[in-house]
Amino acid sequence: MNVPLANNTQLEFKFSPMKESFVLSKLQTLNPRKGIGVNEISNRMLKAASPVIARPLTKTFNQLLETGTFPSGFKIGQITALHKSGDRPHPSNYRPISVLTALSKILEKAVRDQLYTFPNSNKIISDSQSGFRPKHSTITALTRFTHQIYRNIGNRKATTVP
Repeated sequence: MNVPLANNTQLEFKFSPMKESFVLSKLQTLNPRKGIGVNEISNRMLKAASPVIARPLTKTFNQLLETGTFPSGFKIGQITALHKSGDRPHPSNYRPISVLTALSKILEKAVRDQLYTFPNSNKIISDSQSGFRPKHSTITALTRFTHQIYRNIGNRKATTVP
């Protein structure tokens, strides 16, 4: 995938192969008490089998990344209504949760990590960007903005917001 930049240059993004150690660590940190997805493979079983299945799973995941495919079975979730608060008979007091397969979550984490790393390592995102960045939040943005307002007041400058 090519990413066009403002200065008419382009960067190429390509998924890097996953490492077996990444897959193994994700398998070993699965919560055995989490719900079982539609494939009916429990996290407890995946965690117990992790030393044996990490290598073939890594090969499979890397093949999926290389071909740009995401198995249809990974896209199916089991929807459950979870009670928030209030009267149980009232439907608005519930929220839906989707239980996905643990394997799909491991692949998603690898994709997410690489997609997050790419713009940061290539300096595509401004330092003042707070949304969707680790260790940045709306509080970070508001703190930066408030600091800019105080600095402008001290320098007798106006502060505008586009």
